[in-house]
Amino acid sequence: MSDPQHTSAGFVAGREAEAVLCPGSLEELAARLREPGFDTIVPAGGRTRLELGCPPEGRFAIMELRRALAAEPEHRKDDLTVTVGAAMTLAEIGDLLAPAAQRLPIDPPLPGQATIGGTLAVGSGGPLQTRFGLPRDHLLGMTALRSDGVLVKAGGQVVKNVTGYDLMRLMCGSLGTLGILTRVTLRVTPRAETADIGVEAGTAAEALACARQVQMADFRPEVVEFELEGDGWRGLVRVAAGAERAARHLLNGRVGAAPPGHYESLRDACAGPEWVLSIRVNTLPARVAAVAREL
Repeated sequence: MSDPQHTSAGFVAGREAEAVLCPGSLEELAARLREPGFDTIVPAGGRTRLELGCPPEGRFAIMELRRALAAEPEHRKDDLTVTVGAAMTLAEIGDLLAPAAQRLPIDPPLPGQATIGGTLAVGSGGPLQTRFGLPRDHLLGMTALRSDGVLVKAGGQVVKNVTGYDLMRLMCGSLGTLGILTRVTLRVTPRAETADIGVEAGTAAEALACARQVQMADFRPEVVEFELEGDGWRGLVRVAAGAERAARHLLNGRVGAAPPGHYESLRDACAGPEWVLSIRVNTLPARVAAVAREL
């Protein structure tokens, strides 16, 4: 077994880990979980969201998963599904699907670092949630290791399989507290040509009205995002290339520049090198503008 590294272990939710454990295989990972020695084990893949959740209690170690969960992917192009090891990054999955003109419409921050297992464990994606929903909505099957090292399975490799559906949804968003995802099967979609349109609004109420107008249009936008910039609001609307003309006509008078990298800056907004306070607020649609002003 690999020896734990006891220096520069890293931090989790503000607490420094005593060690980093680096198993080289799934079997070694299961054995590590069964070993005594730490009160808590924190699974880590790309380490892009380790600040989330409550600080670990007692003595804890980080379990580095990239080597243990490396696995050969299975891409079933005709079925629009792909099965991958949970340590595969979103960028790597994108490269795998690209030759077949397919994609996985999940866009967490820093896709070159974020693993699919970690993304599902966190349970949130990025701007593409506007059209395609949460990461859990693309999960068809999974295997996971419990804290006692026992491997459990749920779902399958076909779209209509609902075996263990509730367990899969429970795992998504659990931050790894219920088990470590080891291998997942996902639903993918055909890749489509898209167009990004910059939108400008003077107030939060105007931005909200614009977003509602776009969402209710016949064309289905992939992204509708607004951010406060100076005295006004700047937005990004992404639509199918064939719907760009209709979208620009609908947004007449509000269309502005869509600067290069705008989508990436929105996607990665909460994942920079500096600490950023991010607050998710749930409210009625009619209250969004008022809440934005109050914040």
